Amino acid sequence: MSSRSVPESLPFTKLSSSHCGWVSTVEDAMKIVREYELLTTSKFINVRSTKDFGGSPFIDRLTGRERVYWSLRRHAKDTAIIENDKVPFIPIGKMVLNCHHGKDRRKKNRTDRKSVV
Repeated sequence: MSSRSVPESLPFTKLSSSHCGWVSTVEDAMKIVREYELLTTSKFINVRSTKDFGGSPFIDRLTGRERVYWSLRRHAKDTAIIENDKVPFIPIGKMVLNCHHGKDRRKKNRTDRKSVV
């Protein structure tokens, strides 16, 4: 199995490519992340997430002012992150995970501390 293919056992609801797909719950998403970490001997860290991500049920936090979307893009010119499949949705949170083998996002802070000492 190549590192780019998705193992059959992962609970994707729908695949959008050979290594990307959709899930129904946060728990399913975290299961996929853990399985990928085991397969590739990597570790993902939470860079940022929205308030109460994965916390209390979303229905308890509805205010009546949420926007309903048909598709979602990062920027106006980007391809859609979520394509229009004729099902409206409300984004309820966002979590950004980065691989620990990736870019050092604390490099500037570390060099600043070394220069002070």
